[in-house]
Amino acid sequence: MLYIEKFNDARAMIEPKYLRLVDAILREGTLTRAAIHLHLSQSAASCQLKELETRLGGKLFRRQGRSLIPGDAARRMQAAAQRILPELDSLGRELEDLLQHRRSTIRIATECSTAYHWLTPVLRRLRTNKRFAEIQVDMVPEARWHPIQALFEGRLDLAITPEAPKDKRLLGWPLVEDELMLLVPAGHPLSQRRIVFARDFAGEHLITFDAPPGHLNIFKNVLYPAHVTPKRVSRVQFTEAILEMVSAGMGVTVMAPWLALPFLESGALTSVRISGPGMKRNWRLYALSGSPQPQLEFAAAVSQAMNKTEIPPLRRVPA
Repeated sequence: MLYIEKFNDARAMIEPKYLRLVDAILREGTLTRAAIHLHLSQSAASCQLKELETRLGGKLFRRQGRSLIPGDAARRMQAAAQRILPELDSLGRELEDLLQHRRSTIRIATECSTAYHWLTPVLRRLRTNKRFAEIQVDMVPEARWHPIQALFEGRLDLAITPEAPKDKRLLGWPLVEDELMLLVPAGHPLSQRRIVFARDFAGEHLITFDAPPGHLNIFKNVLYPAHVTPKRVSRVQFTEAILEMVSAGMGVTVMAPWLALPFLESGALTSVRISGPGMKRNWRLYALSGSPQPQLEFAAAVSQAMNKTEIPPLRRVPA
């Protein structure tokens, strides 16, 4: 609400209707034409102007015949009206659309940033669907470490994770499956193995994504339970940099092979299965069961679109 301070230090509330009235009077030149413009009777417009001037404790206009000559205060109100009223009108339409579910913003986070590789083509496909034309998707990367918790806290509308939370408050839709594997450079001693175990990491320089070890499957599901610590651990921000370092013989890494497909096809890297839980990931999309219907319909559509979008070499999971 906008307030104007009177000389007696009281506060006079300026309602939007007063801003509209003063703006209309200055535009139309007379109270009669302003009333017509605002779809008011002349007596109603006159009463509003009198109420406003009483609140402010002074006259806004000087009468000259049928015309109203604005003073400085009236011109100041018009300047404010031209700035404030369009914003109020826009806000009103936006709130109405949101409450009627005609338009909404859906906040999504995925537990691993590499999921954008297969998520963005699906979202792009859905943008052509008229049902979701008014839905804006906002990615919330800061919620990636604990997306389900962010969902419960109201900071997300949809969460993508390979975890399988058992909670009756959640609804889930299948997306894709992949597997985390050890990637080693050509000629590495482990490249000849069909499977490696936690103990095989003890003598290796492990190059990981730039994330706390406790958030990485290889640590929390394989190395920590076996009380194994790699000889050296380096955290690198970019996938391409990790792959180049490993192919150059600087260390080994753990990631889904589809991220390293060109390196694997060229023979620069070899993938080896890792023994342990959590290496095979079943990615699912979650929403709260009480979410608005448009969000639930959007989530179901994302799952269905995964089966219609070509994203080699991922394995889609039927919805």
